[in-house]
Amino acid sequence: MKNSLAEILNNVVKLLEDQVHHVNTLPAQQHDTTLFMTEDELFHSLFIHYEQPTRDVGKILKLLNEFEASSQAQAQELLSCNEFTWWMESAHPKSLFVLGNFWLPGSSMISPLSILCATLALSLHMNARSIVLHFFCGLHQHGNDPVGGPTGLIQSLIAQLILSGSQFDMSFINTHSFKDDIRSHSLKELCSTFRELIEQLPPTVTVICMLDSITSFESKTWEAQWVDVINILDNIVRNERLRPIFKIIITTSFMRSGFTGDRMKIDHLVRLQPNVVGGERMSIGVTPRPWRSMEGYRQRMARADESDDDSDY
Repeated sequence: MKNSLAEILNNVVKLLEDQVHHVNTLPAQQHDTTLFMTEDELFHSLFIHYEQPTRDVGKILKLLNEFEASSQAQAQELLSCNEFTWWMESAHPKSLFVLGNFWLPGSSMISPLSILCATLALSLHMNARSIVLHFFCGLHQHGNDPVGGPTGLIQSLIAQLILSGSQFDMSFINTHSFKDDIRSHSLKELCSTFRELIEQLPPTVTVICMLDSITSFESKTWEAQWVDVINILDNIVRNERLRPIFKIIITTSFMRSGFTGDRMKIDHLVRLQPNVVGGERMSIGVTPRPWRSMEGYRQRMARADESDDDSDY
């Protein structure tokens, strides 16, 4: 490739920074005794550790050297595609579906495209003025995983929204049954909660939602739940009255989209081609760490734990 991966990533970040603004810095949420559930209570109810998103990126990046340079170059081609640029530059909600077209041994759901997504997520988190949400389905495809499956995906996305530092009006949780359903991780109510939080964000905010290796959730085990998640994500992107710019990128390691591509209206489709000439191995010049926006929440969680020793993430 003509340009180094670092140069391409810098250009990608610049594309986003040219059309987004800082998330408004709002004062810390005051406890309102009239609320059925506060932000902190919602976060604790999800059972998501605040460093789980960071740890997932770290797990993916540790596999960096497991793939040949040619496969990594194939993944990097995404950043040079017109469709990717159009998706990044758009000032409107858009969806991008990426078919990796890789051959993977065994049942592996982690591909060079996963490495690229982790690299991109890290770059955008550290440089871009946006909210970046990500989930690596290939890491959470087992039923005994507390963050496994489509329900775990939505739990993680909600947790990442809370960790973003944005302030939300929690009055939409307005019944005891709604609160109880959230605490029991009802997928329907979690999807409704995610949509509500996204819709509350101001028009100055761009949300990048990255879902990697979604084929992991197209099995019979997860199909019904995954359809519910697909529907809510598609509804968010298609909502003409949506205030923030919600951009979703969905990837699969394979050459076909499965039923996800049939059920969602895809704005941009990219099918990566093998045997890319040239290219380079991806390299990360920094060690994954909690995003800067998490530092404040880390302190909030620590203070909360001091007053509630029984709380568990």
